[in-house]
Amino acid sequence: MKYFFIIILFLAVRYFFSKKTKNPSIQKNIYINHDDSKSENAPSSLNNPELEFLYKCVAKFRDTQTNRDLEEYLLALYKIVQENKDSIFTIQLAVNMLEKAFTAEPAEFKEEWLEITESPQTNAMSRKFTNPEIKDKIDKTRVRHVSDYDYTLEVIKFQIAELHKMRGKQLEDEFKYFGITSETGHSWYNFDPIGNLECGTSCMLAHNENLANIDWTFIGDLLEDGRVYE
Repeated sequence: MKYFFIIILFLAVRYFFSKKTKNPSIQKNIYINHDDSKSENAPSSLNNPELEFLYKCVAKFRDTQTNRDLEEYLLALYKIVQENKDSIFTIQLAVNMLEKAFTAEPAEFKEEWLEITESPQTNAMSRKFTNPEIKDKIDKTRVRHVSDYDYTLEVIKFQIAELHKMRGKQLEDEFKYFGITSETGHSWYNFDPIGNLECGTSCMLAHNENLANIDWTFIGDLLEDGRVYE
């Protein structure tokens, strides 16, 4: 009888986790609610119009865009960012580029990117901590050592390299959306474009990010927030 209950418990736990991973990119995201009128966490009360605009645009991606492989998406985004280097950076330009990357042709992968082992944002994991009791006690200073534009390109190349190294390995883990460690020791929680953007936006909402004077670092920050935020 004891073994019978152990087997039942095992099957129940396995069923729970399988249900959680069927829709991984929104399962942990308490902020992106596709019906704003029903969302207790909608950002309209934040007095932050740029963040509210980002929220609404990203929330629509699930209905208007077809998800694609994250590495391919980032390769496409890399190319688009380069094409817009001389553009004046605005939140509207950022959203346009993020949306275009769902369908654009990807850039060619470069083998030398595999030598990249560190994110240009060395304090990314601090962004995970949003509990009111501890969030103000943790240093969340964004650490950057390159120009605004180069920073975003470096983030994209870092994430592409990470995903490329994990193909056939960590990315095959059916429970990866509960968190995995990459070949180079970095934490990952989201593995598709929509999931990354939704969780990145959720992280910015949790911190009430000021986007009034954003620059090219915004895209890199959004992607890194999306990589680590649950």
